[in-house]
Amino acid sequence: MKIFDRILCVLMALLLLCVCLCLVSAALGWPLSQPDWASLARIMKVPAGALIVVAAALVVAILCLRLIFAPKTQRERKQAQPASALIKTTDNGSAYIALAALEVMAQRHIRGNSRVRDCATSIRVVEGGSVVFSVKLSVLPETPLVELTAELQKSLKEYIEEQSGILVQEISVLVESASAAPAARVE
Repeated sequence: MKIFDRILCVLMALLLLCVCLCLVSAALGWPLSQPDWASLARIMKVPAGALIVVAAALVVAILCLRLIFAPKTQRERKQAQPASALIKTTDNGSAYIALAALEVMAQRHIRGNSRVRDCATSIRVVEGGSVVFSVKLSVLPETPLVELTAELQKSLKEYIEEQSGILVQEISVLVESASAAPAARVE
């Protein structure tokens, strides 16, 4: 939950607590429960006062709706992602592959390229059972990036589809750095 939503929850909880205390005190007959209806009626007779009360009620209603339909955080969306992808369904059952296994396959394939120093991948399953890869690369200097990324996208797509049977819908590549290879130490 975002900090704004947490603050709204606390404010709404305090408001509901006050309403509950008023209802309990009214039920027990305590003097605290006698609201000054005459003052509220005087405020409501003035058009500006009625407008302020209506605006305050609308703001509270909108905030309540915001809390009810608050968008999910990135962590909650990530937890909703499936951990596997469907390979094949037969008369005997279904076969799945873990996304972690696809990730290992992709990293092994990418690191097999001599111009790639390091890589990180993430995978998500999209509608229809296909997968989308996001690849972050660190490459050696003097590497033609357009050629390398196009080659990696094509070869990775073919490799994953051939080995796992899962359709690869998209491969996004982000080149994070092009750093020099570490110098060999002479002892």
